[in-house]
Order: sequence, then structure tokens, then C-alpha cells
Amino acid sequence: MVEEQQSPPSQDTQSSPVSPAKENLPEEKPPIALKHRNPIIYLLVILVLFVFAYLVLSKLLYPNQTNQPSNITPQTQSIYLEINSPKEGEVALDGEILVSGKTLPNSTVIIFTDTDETSVESNGDGTFESTIVLTKGNNVLKVTAYGLDGQETSKMLQVFQET
Repeated sequence: MVEEQQSPPSQDTQSSPVSPAKENLPEEKPPIALKHRNPIIYLLVILVLFVFAYLVLSKLLYPNQTNQPSNITPQTQSIYLEINSPKEGEVALDGEILVSGKTLPNSTVIIFTDTDETSVESNGDGTFESTIVLTKGNNVLKVTAYGLDGQETSKMLQVFQET
């Protein structure tokens, strides 16, 4: 038998870096890369986790608080008006008079005469006072208190300015 000797391949015949022993093997693929998912999904997952953590922590930190509505309804007081000064028929000597009294706290009180008008807000305890100018002779004084809910009440009295 005659042995044929194969000559080593020449440099110009080698066009690929693949050795002859690997020619029959399938070509290697690059490793599979994870596809980038939509970032909105990640944000939603993070949001759900934060909400869950908030709910758990709020129950741990504030165990006695409930989210149920309270059955307590605020009681509204009816508006009232007491005039302490002046008294019916009082005589003023200097052309103005001090008006004072009591109503609901933080209510607006308006004081009228035929020629003057003034307003004042009652204090936290409901007291109020203001001065109003009188004309000579008989003056009809009207005092009106307005509650926060829109209710109102009025009182009228006569006072005199000496001539």
C-alpha cells in the first residue's frame, strides 16, 4: 500500500480560523442575553412594594387608628345674642356709645344705627365690644350676630344722645 502524504495546507488556502477538525461542528452562538423589559413594569412593582410597606408600617406604628368613618357628628349650636351694654333707654353724653355682649365664638357681629355701622368678630369665648357714633336725640341701635353656619339673630334697642 502506498501511503499518501498529505501536505500541510498552505497559508493562502486557510481562509477561516476554524481548524479542519472543527469544520463539521455547528457554529457557536453568543450567550443568550436577557431582553430588556419595559421600565414601567419595574416602576409598578416598586410602587406596589412601597404601598405594601406603608400599609404594614402604618399598622405597626399606629395600631389604634382605623380608616372607618367616625359616627360622631359635630353639634352646631344655635346662634344667640346677649347685649350687656348699653341698656334699653340709656343716655349717652359724648356722641358715641360702647356696645358689648356675647354670642357664639368667632361670630361676626354688626352694629347699626341710622347714621353709622361697624362690625366686629367675637372672641374665642364669644364676647365682643365696639363703639358706635350716635346722632343727637333718639337712636335705634340694631345688633346682629351671624353664626359660622349662616344663622343670624338680631336685637334692637333705643338709646339717646343728649343734646
